[in-house]
Amino acid sequence: MIEKFKWPTISLAVKLLIQVSQVFFLAKFLTQENFNLSLVAISIFNILVVFSEASVYNVFIQNKKSNNDISGSLLYFGVVSSFVLYLLLVVVAFFVTQKMHKQKLFYVLLLGSALILFSPYWQICRAYFERELNFKIPALVEICSNVIAVSLSIIFAISVDEVFFAPALFLFYSVSMFFIYKYALGVNIKINKSIDETRQTINNSIYNILFGIVNSINTQMDVFIAGFNIGGSDFSIFGISKDISLKTSFVVNPIISRVSLPLFVDSVKNGFVDSGSYLKVIKITNSVNFLFYGPLIFYPSFIIGPLLGDKYNGYEEIFSLMAMWGFVRSIGAPAGNLLFASGNFRLAFIFSVGTISVFAPAYYFGSKFGIKYMIFSMLSVMLAQQIFALWFFVVKKTTNMLYREYFYNAVVLNFLAVTLWYIVKNIFGGYIGLVISFVFSILFFYWRKND
Repeated sequence: MIEKFKWPTISLAVKLLIQVSQVFFLAKFLTQENFNLSLVAISIFNILVVFSEASVYNVFIQNKKSNNDISGSLLYFGVVSSFVLYLLLVVVAFFVTQKMHKQKLFYVLLLGSALILFSPYWQICRAYFERELNFKIPALVEICSNVIAVSLSIIFAISVDEVFFAPALFLFYSVSMFFIYKYALGVNIKINKSIDETRQTINNSIYNILFGIVNSINTQMDVFIAGFNIGGSDFSIFGISKDISLKTSFVVNPIISRVSLPLFVDSVKNGFVDSGSYLKVIKITNSVNFLFYGPLIFYPSFIIGPLLGDKYNGYEEIFSLMAMWGFVRSIGAPAGNLLFASGNFRLAFIFSVGTISVFAPAYYFGSKFGIKYMIFSMLSVMLAQQIFALWFFVVKKTTNMLYREYFYNAVVLNFLAVTLWYIVKNIFGGYIGLVISFVFSILFFYWRKND
């Protein structure tokens, strides 16, 4: 299984390099006003990218018997929904930017948001290859598209205005993906306007979009609650610690998620994902994630000071607790792919709504007593979800895995790893303890991988 992660990892590395370079370009060459405009626009473009993937990619890759009617119907649905969203965004952006007297922001959004007009086609093409466990071609297409997009964006920004670098980068990337798949590789998908025979596929796509919206709210609602009840400098600490915690998992989880979905789909029998495939994935995910989370949980002072500066000294406990929350959040990942692979898109939406209904009151209650208690409340409900709810509502309904298998691999072994790091820290401490813990984690990874 490990070899299947090679090309997605290379592609992600190129993407991260370009993202870092993009921030460097924006910070170095843009005025403060244009830089702020670009940051707002980039956030919107990233949401549109998630929307484009939710509308067609997961649904197409789940259907192992996808034919021309299904791909054509999904393309039709994706194009229509993307066009409607684009028009809606343009209209709203026009009135909002006029009121804010930010006309340049309107043109930035007008240009960059056009990415979703091209994305349904190449999202289906990418899903077609990855469903066949061919990760090399999509990765090479993405790398080529990134290189083309960067080159054209620099030329466009120099010729017109540097503020258009970011939107041009998003648009040219999407356009390049479209042209490479359609003309260089010759992947031809014809739009099918009749959806009668593929209505379930379209329904799945709608539920997947709703799931993406609700899940985005679930990811960000703690920030809104903290801003409302905590505020001040503590809110800044909360936001920064959460951002670092999430970025830690974003190093690994996108690759795991991308590779695991077609693997899960390929293993489905009688509507159930093979439990052995899921076990292999969570072993790799948890072991690799802990290599990143371990130092932040037990040695935050070695990271926070050099990374953020002396003004954050004294908040190590907050960063440590938030890192523990991030690690617990990832121990069942990628459970969402179990729902997509087995075709339970409606259940994915219902589970995300149920999660919000439980998490939001707990977050609000904890926030009334301060930042530390809010993180404790986040950690408590996340533990309850990962230990009980995730297995009962997701794993049990999509695999034949017994609870004792899930509990041992997702909970017991992770608790053992945390305990050993804690013991090593208290015996050796300092950099020696960190090195010993790292060596242990690497050995632990290889043991779990071959277990």
